[in-house]
Amino acid sequence: MWASSRSIVSGVIILRFVYTSLTQTNTMPAIIDWSSESDITTIVTDTFLSAIKRNIGFDPDTPTASLPVDLTDLMHECIQICEREQWRFILTKSVTLLLPYEAFLTADRLMFLPFGSVFALTTFNFTDNDGNTQSVSSADYTLYEGEPAKLWCSDWTQLFDNIDDEQPYPITIEYTTGYASFTAVPKTTIRALKILAYHLFEYRDAISDGSVSELPQGYCHLRDLQLLNDKRAIRYIAEDWLKVSRG
Repeated sequence: MWASSRSIVSGVIILRFVYTSLTQTNTMPAIIDWSSESDITTIVTDTFLSAIKRNIGFDPDTPTASLPVDLTDLMHECIQICEREQWRFILTKSVTLLLPYEAFLTADRLMFLPFGSVFALTTFNFTDNDGNTQSVSSADYTLYEGEPAKLWCSDWTQLFDNIDDEQPYPITIEYTTGYASFTAVPKTTIRALKILAYHLFEYRDAISDGSVSELPQGYCHLRDLQLLNDKRAIRYIAEDWLKVSRG
């Protein structure tokens, strides 16, 4: 099980997930490079913006500058809410995990990667008993890129046979998570963003501090469907599943 806390250093968010095994509890640092976040236009295309205009009651041909809100800012806020609520990233970002050896000792030999789908794993190495960094070849494991993303190996103990397991975090994994294009975003997420955009637009005058205390039921339904699909992966980074699933 994982619990989390975070700090921010120079645009990089450092999360610390608490990993609990049968024998001990370890704190797993995760570093999210916010500066690597893709531009919102990779997801919010002109076609999507036209659909949002129609959804909030405007003609799709209405110039964006003529709208009473900054549509790009509105969609960025919707994306941030979805990312926070669904425990996965929509805009692509680079994530680095510093892992304990015990994280790979599951019965089914699956290591789940938090924050959603993965389309690029750039670093996978470990520190050996001599203090040297050893790279793990992609031929030695299988990466399942879909949601939830996960790694599988027929025998992790053999792969890490000379690992320095005295270190708390001898394994480093760096990957890019999120969606590279609008077409890659699940349709349920697109619908959730549309519902949020309408909700935030309609109640824009009532939301003065940028926070949203109540979200529309339609959005919450789509959110919870996604959370249930990713339940096992989310358990790695959530201390209390009931709090994540809203009961």
